[in-house]
Amino acid sequence: MSALVQPVFRVNGQDAQRMRISLPAAIAALCVAASVLLPPRSFAAQIVPLQCLSPDETREEIASARLVQPLVAMRRAAGDLHAEAVDGRLCRWNNELIYEISLLRRDGHIVRVLINAANGKAVERR
Repeated sequence: MSALVQPVFRVNGQDAQRMRISLPAAIAALCVAASVLLPPRSFAAQIVPLQCLSPDETREEIASARLVQPLVAMRRAAGDLHAEAVDGRLCRWNNELIYEISLLRRDGHIVRVLINAANGKAVERR
């Protein structure tokens, strides 16, 4: 029965050597093409550290600028995500004042939401 089974194609020594060399080259070319063709991460997606203000600085900023009150921002974020607000801080991020609000979801997970302090709209959830 083994005489009836014949290989579809055979690779001789030189072809096998070319295949061993060309496979890593093909993988490298694919990686280079993917890095060139895929769009770079957006600026908002890049990790930019938050620079949070102290409680005294927060009070001064809220008094001097027209910012959404922290309690209002916390309640709005909690209502949007059906969670309980547990903490809120005023921070500088990307040259904007934002609130970093920590929310406790019903499943027990903590979610952090960034809210623009000037208009009260969500900036990013992480």
